[in-house]
Amino acid sequence: MLLRRIWRRISTDDPYSKIKPKEAGREFYLNPKKFYRYTPKEEIIFDNGKALVYQNKSHTLKIFYLPKLVFIFLFGSSFWSLNKFLNATPIFALLTMPIILAGLHAAIGTKVLTHMYLHLDGKHIDLRYRLFPFISWTKTYKITDFAGQKSNYLHIVYTLNPVPKNLLGFMECNQSELFPLYWQENDWKFFILARKPSVINEDLFPNITNGVEIDTSKFRGRVNFFRERYVEINPEDN
Repeated sequence: MLLRRIWRRISTDDPYSKIKPKEAGREFYLNPKKFYRYTPKEEIIFDNGKALVYQNKSHTLKIFYLPKLVFIFLFGSSFWSLNKFLNATPIFALLTMPIILAGLHAAIGTKVLTHMYLHLDGKHIDLRYRLFPFISWTKTYKITDFAGQKSNYLHIVYTLNPVPKNLLGFMECNQSELFPLYWQENDWKFFILARKPSVINEDLFPNITNGVEIDTSKFRGRVNFFRERYVEINPEDN
């Protein structure tokens, strides 16, 4: 069972492409080489030009979201100290350096996301994240900058599934997974999306994290085909 789970993580960029959600099991994928705008199911309520999409009220430290990082750092530090004590060869020291760097990357490169706000234009979001346990920072991003989420070696090290590309499965799952959210300009940095956050818009959140813009000017309560909610766009026109 353990080997099969490891193989599923490595063999696909999308945890729901081969493992259907138990809640529904439906699938819908967009062309990863194109950009889209989504028509929501319900009217979006804005407050001062922004709508809350995601909120994580927990003050859980980053280290508890990713406990393996502690062992990576301690393992690397221990081997480094042992190498210095035994005066081992430089090759041994080089082998321990990647482990130590992985631990440092966990402290510097990852950010715990606390809030996500959608702008009225449907093309930008504000992300608020913690720099330190009680110090937050907010920055504005283009939604299309998050298109093309994919797995890499960091997901395997941190035991993180990538953001699901199966949009229907993502909307209907129980949000019990930790997700890393990358943006195109910084592939080595990512946001940590918490398990079962305090507030989440299950209609908008899966689309935004897949780089899909939101049409805030209208909504459609029911459609014959889910594909009707998406319109192809050119991001250069934004």
